[in-house]
Amino acid sequence: MEITEKQLIDVKSVLSYRTRVLDSDLRNLVEFVSENIDALNLNINGNIIFSVFDTDTAGDLEYLNIEVLVPVSDSFKSNSKYVYKPYFRIENAVKLRHYGKYSDLKKSRSLIYEYLEENKLTPITNVYYKVIDNDSSSSVIDLYIGINSNIL
Repeated sequence: MEITEKQLIDVKSVLSYRTRVLDSDLRNLVEFVSENIDALNLNINGNIIFSVFDTDTAGDLEYLNIEVLVPVSDSFKSNSKYVYKPYFRIENAVKLRHYGKYSDLKKSRSLIYEYLEENKLTPITNVYYKVIDNDSSSSVIDLYIGINSNIL
């Protein structure tokens, strides 16, 4: 897996949706959003991005508390479920491209954190996952994490 520095995510007109989902249902959630965004009279205008803010378990089940960011074609009025963000931007990010199943994303996340530690880079954002290809057997997802550009 190739890791690159000084990357940028710059998206305009974004729908933000916070939810809780089973770890095993994450790919299905991305697919559902892709297929049903038109119910809000919106069109997707780029790659879906998500970030995991924390996890909790109930028995053997792991739940992810996530934010899904969907680039959309038009602005809309925020409501109790969906928040409109005119911009979403992360500068000076480290990027790792993940090829494989969603269940292996934890391994890729560990690799990007190992890279940060080895190169003495300080993360200043969560990991953001940009879905390039949502195939059920071999997805392509770019992991981005913003790093501190200060030299102390």
